[in-house]
Amino acid sequence: MKEQPKKGTKNDQDKPPLDLLTLEFLTGTAKALGFGAGKYGRHNFREGIDHSRLIAAALRHLNQYNAGTDEDAESGLSHLAHAAASLNMLMWMVENRPELDDRYKGNSKKSTEYRFKCDSCSALWPPPHISGYSSPDAIKLPFTCPDCKKDKK
Repeated sequence: MKEQPKKGTKNDQDKPPLDLLTLEFLTGTAKALGFGAGKYGRHNFREGIDHSRLIAAALRHLNQYNAGTDEDAESGLSHLAHAAASLNMLMWMVENRPELDDRYKGNSKKSTEYRFKCDSCSALWPPPHISGYSSPDAIKLPFTCPDCKKDKK
């Protein structure tokens, strides 16, 4: 039996397995994002888009695909690629612009709590064990958490 070559150690078991993303998904999503960049400007979405608008866009493209239309008439790209691009932007909004979450949450008695991502360390403030803010206007953006402000002194 042939001896296996010695290998180094790599502690990456807790990291996301990015190798599971397919080339078709990445390429299609990138093409749809590129089409949008040509239309609206590169990284335009980072200025902020209401979560509901991105959800609606993804659903429109999924519904078109589900109804049997493979390609978007305007771009010639897959409706699935456009839906993936919308979800890509939405996931970015969830992490970086939570104050734009305008989803309908029903008549729940639980109030919406807002948390803000620190521009310096990327931590969410306030931490989960402390109640969040009741208004998206409670914090001036860009936001620096108290720990980072303390470190700068």
